[in-house]
Amino acid sequence: VSLLKQVLEMLYNDFDIHWDTKAKSLKNTDYPIFTDLYKLVLDIIEKKALNTAYDEDMKIIEVLTREFAVGTYSFIGNGYTTVETTSNFITFNASRIIEMSDNVKRAQYFNLLSWSWIRVLRDPDEKVLLFADEAYILVDLNIPQALIYLRNIAKRARKHNAGLVTIFH
Repeated sequence: VSLLKQVLEMLYNDFDIHWDTKAKSLKNTDYPIFTDLYKLVLDIIEKKALNTAYDEDMKIIEVLTREFAVGTYSFIGNGYTTVETTSNFITFNASRIIEMSDNVKRAQYFNLLSWSWIRVLRDPDEKVLLFADEAYILVDLNIPQALIYLRNIAKRARKHNAGLVTIFH
C-alpha cells in the first residue's frame, strides 16, 4: 500500500498537483487518469526507478492498473469525469457494475454512494432528494457494505434537509 501511495504521489506531482494544491482551481482534465498511472508504473519498472526490493510489488501494481487503463475495467476510471456538479439533477447509470467482480463492485458502490452523500451535505440550506432507482442491485449478500451505507444515509438524511427514495421492482 505504501508503495502505491508513493507511485500516486509521483503521478500527481508529474501533473503539478501537490498536497497544497487547491482542488477547486483544477479542471477535470487537469487530473491524471489510469492510462497515466499505468504508463508511470511501466516506466518505473523499465527504468528500475525505485529500489529493486520493490520489483515484485511493482509488477503486481502493473497487473492491477492495467485492468483499469486498457483492460476490462477501463471504461470505469480511464477517462475524465463528465459529472457536472453545478446541475440540479444528476443521474448515474451504474448498470454495468453488476457484471464486475465483487471487489470492483464494492469500490464502485462506495464511490457512488460517498459522492452522493457528500453532495447531500454540500449546502445545509438546500433541500435534496437522493433517489436510488433499481435499489435491489445494492441488496447483495456478497457486498453488504453498499446496503449498510444506504441505510446510514437514510438514518442521517433528515438531519441534513434531505430525503432518500429507494425504488424497487
